[in-house]
Amino acid sequence: MKRKCFFVILFLVLAIFLPGCGGIVTPPVSSNNGATYGPELQISGDWIIDNETVVVTSEQPIYFPQDYHEQHRIIVRNDGVLKITDSYIRSDFRFLLELYDTSKLIVENSNLEVKEGNGAVITNMDNSVIEAKNSQLDYVGIASGNRPLSYTTVDLYNCSIGQLELDFFDLIGMVVEGIETGNIEDGTISSEKFRLTLKNCVVRREVTSWIGDAEVTFKNCKMGQISPDEGSEVNIENSTIREIVPRVSGYSG
Repeated sequence: MKRKCFFVILFLVLAIFLPGCGGIVTPPVSSNNGATYGPELQISGDWIIDNETVVVTSEQPIYFPQDYHEQHRIIVRNDGVLKITDSYIRSDFRFLLELYDTSKLIVENSNLEVKEGNGAVITNMDNSVIEAKNSQLDYVGIASGNRPLSYTTVDLYNCSIGQLELDFFDLIGMVVEGIETGNIEDGTISSEKFRLTLKNCVVRREVTSWIGDAEVTFKNCKMGQISPDEGSEVNIENSTIREIVPRVSGYSG
């Protein structure tokens, strides 16, 4: 089966034929750094990228309308690729961006958090890949929802990150060292289930963690909330934790 590939560009014909699109909704605008963007393409409801490559460029950024946080999702699956280059995806509320199986997200010189705290909640599962450089992100990391990973890769370079999420499931002897809010010049966290690389990144708000059936040690870290499930073991060495909220029977209080 051949892979399909289409590019999100300025022409109105895409607004007519692209599934889930609501049309072009704004005139060209300029960003704070002087970049000029073409009219936005509005995509209503869930946007599913299945076994195809979608490229979002400055000629036509994306508006993803919602009435409340995480109402709709962008789903990339079945070897699909979403690439955002010199552009942005914006919404009035936080939106989910979920990566399944061997899908891939590439973000270059782009913004996934146009409005502070209302950007993409990136959830990477299975064998998915995230590559981002010179970009602004809202919620990203080893954010696998509530299930173990097969092996996922996250490489972040020169990025501004709102919240760095570290979800650890079914791991023994996991050690997290030197991760904190603020500047991270060169940090790597890895296991048999994932690899996270951060180079010249800034974490603006906090680092959080969900720990499920795992043994994890935090050393020399500055964390926000960590939430261990029943049966997990958490060791803290020379670290600052804002709060520890145990999860009981799938509920986090």
